[in-house]
Amino acid sequence: MPTDLSADGIRAFHLVQVSGQNCPDPVASFDQTPFSKSVQGQLKSAGFKHPTAIQSQGWPVVCAGRDCIAVAKTGSGKTVAYLLPAIMHIQKINSMNNSMTPSVLILAPTRELAIQIEVEARKFTQTGVRAVCVYGGVPKGPQVDKRNIPPIIYY
Repeated sequence: MPTDLSADGIRAFHLVQVSGQNCPDPVASFDQTPFSKSVQGQLKSAGFKHPTAIQSQGWPVVCAGRDCIAVAKTGSGKTVAYLLPAIMHIQKINSMNNSMTPSVLILAPTRELAIQIEVEARKFTQTGVRAVCVYGGVPKGPQVDKRNIPPIIYY
């Protein structure tokens, strides 16, 4: 994807439609995101070359504190689109008060989806964020390993 496109050009390239007032401009590269260099490095280590359509527009919206409802196909990067702003939030909270308590809760409608989200979240644990998946139908004790540092993201 060309990185010198205008906001409208990026949206047209990705076939993204936005609604609402004063929507933040999309990003064309990871360098244009507000994420730390460690998070950007994790993205590249995870195999991402550039933001997907949903990430390109979603990150600026969510990081601006705006609500975002996005619809995209399976495999389009939705999970990372909402995980990275959550990780940025966790890092900010932890740097302010050195908290080790859960900071983000992600609810998933099925056990399978919850586990998939955990797999994606664990790709970014080198950023200092811990993730654990807890689901119903089985005891939670074995799911949350008490020997580890308290988890930060619960599913």
